[in-house]
Amino acid sequence: MSEIGQIAKYAKVTVVEADAEIKNSYEYNPKKKYKVAGRGGTAYKPAFDFFNKKENQVDGMIYFGDMDCFDTEKLVKPRYPVLWAIVAAKILQQTSEYRFEFWLKNDAY
Repeated sequence: MSEIGQIAKYAKVTVVEADAEIKNSYEYNPKKKYKVAGRGGTAYKPAFDFFNKKENQVDGMIYFGDMDCFDTEKLVKPRYPVLWAIVAAKILQQTSEYRFEFWLKNDAY
């Protein structure tokens, strides 16, 4: 969470903890300690759907994950920029590497 703490010095940060579903969402408070939930199968759609709702609109998203998901065919390009922060070595696996390259080549995100 130290990366989020640095970002929160300059902007309001909404954290959404999600794997195959939304586990928790909250406005980040640097004075608070957090225990992150999740660790299930990864689906990107729940987090993107959360921020696509009118009441949750954002200027941008940073998605922290291992890039190993099962729902890429269900995604629709969001109206905001997305920065992918890869936090595990799974991107080196052939399937995940292919998916990530596919998104970049097809301007999906």
